Amino acid sequence: GCRFIFFLYNFEIYFLTRSKKLTTITSQFDIPISQKSNMNENVCTFINSGEMESSEAVLHVRKRNKKNGSEFQVPRAKNYRELDAEISLFYCNNSSCEKERGGCYKKNFCSLGISQLDLMLQVLSVHREKTRILNDEEKETFALKVFNKHCTNMANVINDTANDTSALYGTATYNHLITQNTISTTEDKSRTKNFAFNWSLIIPELDQPLKLCRDSLCFLYGISPSLIKRISTKIRETNNADIKSVKTERNYDHRSYFGDDFTLEEVQEIFDSNGLEVSNSEKRAALIRSSDVHIDAMVWMEEYFYQFESQPNCDEIHIDCSFKRSIYEKYIEDETLYERLRPGHASLSEGQFKELWSNLFNMVKIRKVKRVSGKCWTCAYINECRNQQKGREVAKACKHLMVMHRGGMFMLERIEYRRRVAEAVIHNPGTVMSSIIDGASQSHCMLPHVGVNAEFKKGLGQHIEGVLTHNHGLTIYRSFPTVDADSDFTIFCLLSELKKWADVHDGRFPTTWYIQIDGGSENANQYLLAVLEYLTIKRICQSILLTRLPVGHTHEDIDACFGTIASWFDRSFTQTPNDYKTAILAAFDGEKSKLKIEVVDVFVVPDYQALFEPFIDPLFSRTHKMEWTQHQYRFQAVVISKFFPQGSKVTYRKYSSDKVVLIEKKPLFNCMTSVGRLTGLEPKTVLSKWYPAIDTHKDRAIEGMYLLRGIPCVPNNANWMVPKQLIHGCTELLADLKLRLNAHYNITDPYRDSWNQWFKRNQPQNDDVAMYIKSHRYYCPM
Repeated sequence: GCRFIFFLYNFEIYFLTRSKKLTTITSQFDIPISQKSNMNENVCTFINSGEMESSEAVLHVRKRNKKNGSEFQVPRAKNYRELDAEISLFYCNNSSCEKERGGCYKKNFCSLGISQLDLMLQVLSVHREKTRILNDEEKETFALKVFNKHCTNMANVINDTANDTSALYGTATYNHLITQNTISTTEDKSRTKNFAFNWSLIIPELDQPLKLCRDSLCFLYGISPSLIKRISTKIRETNNADIKSVKTERNYDHRSYFGDDFTLEEVQEIFDSNGLEVSNSEKRAALIRSSDVHIDAMVWMEEYFYQFESQPNCDEIHIDCSFKRSIYEKYIEDETLYERLRPGHASLSEGQFKELWSNLFNMVKIRKVKRVSGKCWTCAYINECRNQQKGREVAKACKHLMVMHRGGMFMLERIEYRRRVAEAVIHNPGTVMSSIIDGASQSHCMLPHVGVNAEFKKGLGQHIEGVLTHNHGLTIYRSFPTVDADSDFTIFCLLSELKKWADVHDGRFPTTWYIQIDGGSENANQYLLAVLEYLTIKRICQSILLTRLPVGHTHEDIDACFGTIASWFDRSFTQTPNDYKTAILAAFDGEKSKLKIEVVDVFVVPDYQALFEPFIDPLFSRTHKMEWTQHQYRFQAVVISKFFPQGSKVTYRKYSSDKVVLIEKKPLFNCMTSVGRLTGLEPKTVLSKWYPAIDTHKDRAIEGMYLLRGIPCVPNNANWMVPKQLIHGCTELLADLKLRLNAHYNITDPYRDSWNQWFKRNQPQNDDVAMYIKSHRYYCPM
């Protein structure tokens, strides 16, 4: 405690003394207007008469490099106080000061008297202005001129034949140096190894030359002393005083490593600029070291990394949960390759392995967690077997299994989806409609959104449901804590899109409607199936095809739209719901984006579940669970008959492709294929047929079934469907949020006023939906 008090006491004395000293010196910095007019015009712009300037108040100027066209930032001129602080911190380590050949900048001026302090700062500011606006290349040229001006034995150091000093320097420079007494006309022509310098400066305001050392002269001009050293070395090595640059160009040979100079993308640009096609292997060959160890490691990486799945939306390969060190250990353990290629089993160090990975395989990423709710068990089995590394034959078998799973299952399903999109966009745009619906991740839907490094706890939760209707646009349906994100909300969004499509086509509904969903409970449920069958019963659509992709492989084009929104919000701060809506529109606003965007706020939806549930066949169940999951449903309008009393036929099948490849996990002794006997994963071909078929039920010898046992209808005295009740407790939640937001924002903050206006327009007084729709818009599509 005593030491701490003693420290505070000394610090206070130092601070008061320093403040007094600065005040005294500052009074001497004041320069009359008459003196300012005699100075350089550029210097007059930053001479300070005692007022401290803020470094942020002066804008930085950008200057263009004449050689390569690039821009660089010109630093602002320093004021006198900053220059004085820089002088006080400057310490010269040059040995010439110790030998009294020269002196430090401040030391020489102080020897002339304290009245010369303002002149010292004036001289420093004038000389600094000569190099302040120069870029690195121009500073090199300026340093070369300074070197030639102050060097006194250039001819002796360069070579013995340079006895004509005027030829060495040039006639004009030679005459100038003779006038300044920098060189002697009777200079010794004998060869020497060291340069000699005269670092003196002629200051008109001083009676005698200012003797400086090398470091002090460099400090005066604002250049680095090491630059003078490099110039000296360059001239001595080249035996030439007329050098253009001190940079040493590296001579590349066949063993050089270009990974430090170029990236894979830059190599691609080099080939493209010369009209040449290049593969990934060729790009890596241009960067790899000419070393057997590095080349063999690159071959191993190519074989290992390309076993994994490439991403559909980017040129990346994702490896499931792992570490670079564990993959490096697999590289070390895999001795078969090195036993065949090179005795001694040489291998890279861990650092070299990671460097090679970063430079040549930067598209390979380790996925910490799979950002989807469902996981593909087939992919999990293959990755588990591959990570065990039971030998190269097993690794090869795993790669073959992934090829079969990719080409025979999930990529095949994606291709079928794109075919349906092409039919709606290209072949029959006037009669076929194609839509995909999905929900966005909730991590970017909380308001206020204050970036990734902060969080407003228990903010306003939003649910973002996107519906992409191909060739028409993307609609973002945004719900708040008054609406559940369940099947009713999904049905509301799809029917709203159907109505919008009809409005664009003069009131005509599509003959065929393709709908793509994922396996979420809000999409894969019996209520959505009932509504789609109802549309064909009412002949609004003649045929509807509902499809979902296999679990774990549901990433599609609408997820890329959500990715655009997420990337935008990672870089922005959004405080209010109105700002969030504006930001969504701004995320897609650009020359490259031609997608039409609309944001719709939803506070109340119709109660479709209550309307359809009494009419759904109770025996219809388990169609979205585990092995009973059906990935495609077809609804067709047919003639009313005893088999189809409502006039609609429903069929389903396991997958949207006619034939797929399934991979099952079995004991090794039960497997029949070669890959199965190695891995325990048995591939088989399965035909995807429509059910119910003619022979499915003995008492019903016809294809298809019907889900609705009756036709639901709205009472004649009602103008719309019954709305769904608001979420219980939403009124209290929003009231509490309003209080916390008003406490969070300042009373004069415009965000606070924007929030209060939003609450005034949309906040319910209680949880009764009937009272809410009396004063708020209630939209019931179709």
